[in-house]
Amino acid sequence: MREQAVELARRGFPVFRARGKYPLEEGWQDEATTDPDKVYSRWTCPVFGNDQGWNIGIATGRRLPNGLFLAAIDEDNKDGKTGAASLEMLAAIYDEPMPDTFRTRTPTAGRHHLVGTPRPIPNSVESLAPGIDVRGEGGYVIGPGSVREIGVYEIDNDADIAPAPKYLTKLAFQPKPKLEAKANIELDTTAAIERATDYLLNRAPSALEFHGGNNTTYKVFAKLREIGVSEQTAIELAAEHWNETKADPPWSIDELATICANAFKHGQNAPGSAMPENEFEAVAVKDVLRGGIEIEPVVKFDALDIPKRQWVLGTFAAKQYLSGLVSPPGVGKTTFLLMLAVAIATGRDDIVKLKVHQRGRVLLWNQEDETNELKRRLLAVMVAFDVKWSDIEDEKGKPRIVLGSGVDRRLMFAKRNAAGYVQPAPDAKAIEDYLASEQIDLAIFDPFVEMHEANENDNPEVAVVGAVFRRVAVKANCAVILAHHTRKPPAASASDAYAGNMDTARGAGSLAGVARMVATLYTIDKETGKRYGIPEDECRRYVRFDDAKANMSLVSGEPMFFRREGVVIGGEGGEEVGVLRPADLKRGKDAKTAARDDLVTDALEIMGARVAMPIGDIAKDLTGLPMYADKTAHALRLALKRAFEKKQQINENEQIGIIVQGIPGRPGATACLVRSALTSQKDSERTRNKPETSSS
Repeated sequence: MREQAVELARRGFPVFRARGKYPLEEGWQDEATTDPDKVYSRWTCPVFGNDQGWNIGIATGRRLPNGLFLAAIDEDNKDGKTGAASLEMLAAIYDEPMPDTFRTRTPTAGRHHLVGTPRPIPNSVESLAPGIDVRGEGGYVIGPGSVREIGVYEIDNDADIAPAPKYLTKLAFQPKPKLEAKANIELDTTAAIERATDYLLNRAPSALEFHGGNNTTYKVFAKLREIGVSEQTAIELAAEHWNETKADPPWSIDELATICANAFKHGQNAPGSAMPENEFEAVAVKDVLRGGIEIEPVVKFDALDIPKRQWVLGTFAAKQYLSGLVSPPGVGKTTFLLMLAVAIATGRDDIVKLKVHQRGRVLLWNQEDETNELKRRLLAVMVAFDVKWSDIEDEKGKPRIVLGSGVDRRLMFAKRNAAGYVQPAPDAKAIEDYLASEQIDLAIFDPFVEMHEANENDNPEVAVVGAVFRRVAVKANCAVILAHHTRKPPAASASDAYAGNMDTARGAGSLAGVARMVATLYTIDKETGKRYGIPEDECRRYVRFDDAKANMSLVSGEPMFFRREGVVIGGEGGEEVGVLRPADLKRGKDAKTAARDDLVTDALEIMGARVAMPIGDIAKDLTGLPMYADKTAHALRLALKRAFEKKQQINENEQIGIIVQGIPGRPGATACLVRSALTSQKDSERTRNKPETSSS
C-alpha cells in the first residue's frame, strides 16, 4: 500500500492514512500531504521498516498542482441506487457530459470522479441528484489500492484531473430555500443545523435490525424536526452523520426519506419546539472513536436474531468465508480436494471424516492439471468409495460436481493495471456470477499462487487478492477453499513440526489472515509413525490432516489420517490411480508405559490366586524369566514399588496394592502385594462417617 500512497502523492493528491474507510487518526486533515517522503515515512513501520498496509485517504477541497481545488463526485450504485443514471440525466439536462478525468471504482460498484473546481465546494448528500454525493472542503474519499473486507478500490480511469462540469459549481453554491413551519419558525438556521449535527453524532440512539430499528429511526427524525431543520436537511444530515455509523445495517437514501416523511408528517411536537438547554436526554449509543472505531453498550438481544453460520463441511468450510488448505507438492492435495467435492455431492461423511451439513454443488478449478487428469482422479475416488454416477447428480439429473482446468486457459482473479496496482480481474466477476447463478455451495481453487499477478511476498498485495476471493464468497453465498503450497517442502523426518502450522504457507502471511479456517496436509514423519504404531517403511503411505486456524470453532487437537492406496479404473487392463482412504490410527504406548504395564501383568501371573505375596519374592521369581534376565532382584523390587504405588483395579471386583505387614516366620514387617475387594467411594465415605461405639 505504501507504494500506491507515494505514487498518488507524487501526482498531487493529498493523502493520509486510513483504516477501512475511516481516517486512522483524528487529525487526518493536518496529516494529508502531497510530500512523497512524508507519505513513505507514515506508511513505514518505525521498528521493522516494513509497509504497514494502511488504506489511503484522499483529502478533498485542497488545491491541486493545476491551480484548481479537488472535489469528488461520489456515484453510488449499491442497493438499487441510481448514481450512474443520475449522472447521465445531469449530462442531458445541462448538455455537459462528465469529463475524462481520474476515476476510481469502489468495492460496492460505485465510482469516484475526481475533478477540479475554481474554489472549494461544500459537501452534500444527494443534493445534485439521487445517488450522487459531493465531497469537497473538509471531506475525503478512499483512494485506489485500498482494501476492505468487502473488496478493493481500483483505478477505473487513469487520467489527469479535469475541470468539473460547470453545473457542479453552480448547484453546489445554490442557496437552499428556507422552510418555515406553520408557527412561522425559521428552519435550517446555522444554530439548528449545528445542534442537529451534534445530536446525530453524540446523542442519537443506534438503530439495530430486529431491535426496533425502524421505530428508533423514526424517533431520530422526529427529534430533528423538533430541533428545527427541514425534512430535506434532516435526510442529508442523517445520511452524512448517523446512517453509516449508527444504523446497522445502514438504510438506503430512499428508506431514510420514507421514514423521515412519516416522522415530519405525524410528529407530535411542533417543529423547532426543542429548546437548546433541555432538548436531549441521555441514551445508550455507539461511541465513534478515532478512525471510525465504534464501541457500543451491549443491550439484551435474542440469540435467534443472530444468523447461524452456514457450515458446508465440518468446521472447515462455511458459506461466505475463505478456507485454506496448505500442503507441499506430492502429498495428494488434488486427490483430497476431489474427495471433498465427492463428499459434498453425495452427502457422505465417511469419505473425508468431516460432517457434510447438506448435499450441494461443487466447483473445483485446478490451474495445473488438465481436465482428463482431474477426471481420472475423480473416477478413482468414486471407485474407492463405491460412488455411482447417480450419487453425484441432483433430482433432475444435473451433475453436482463441475471441473475446470487452467492448462489451456488460465483463470486470474487479480491482475496489475497500467499503474502497477493489483486489482480484481474480469475473471473474478465472471466466476462470482457463475457461482451465484449455478447455486454452487463450495468452490475450490488450486493453487492460489497461480491465480493472481500480485507479489506473493507482499502482504498488502496478497491481502488485495484475498479480499477479491472473499468478495466472491460473499456475493455468491458460497464457501471457498484456496489450496496453497508450503514455503519449502519439509524433510520427511520433520513434517511433524509443520503440521497444523498455518505460518508454513508460502509467501506473505496475509492470506492466512483473510482465511477464517486453515488446515494442513502432510505425509507423516517417522516420529509420528512411531507414536501411532506405523512401521518406519510404511510412514510414506500415510497423510495427516490438521487444523491450523479455526476462527469460528475450536481447533481439533488430533489429526485425521489417510492411507495412500491404488485403485484400478477402467476394468480389466485399466490403469492404477492413487487415492486416499481414511485410516483410524490410535496413539501407541511409549516404551516406559509399555514396560510398566508388562511388569504389572507378569507380577500378577506370578501371584496367581494368592491373596498376598512379598514384593521381594515376586522380584526374585521375575529374574528367572527371559525378558528380565538382565535385571537384578533389587532393581525389579524398586520397579514393582513404583508400578503399584497407587492401587490398581485388576477386575470389576478386586484391586491390588502394596501393604507393609508381618509375615509368619519372618522378622519385622514386609512389603507385600495384597488383593482386596474393590470398595466404592460411597462405601468408603460411609465407613469413615460411621460413629464409633464403645464396648461395655
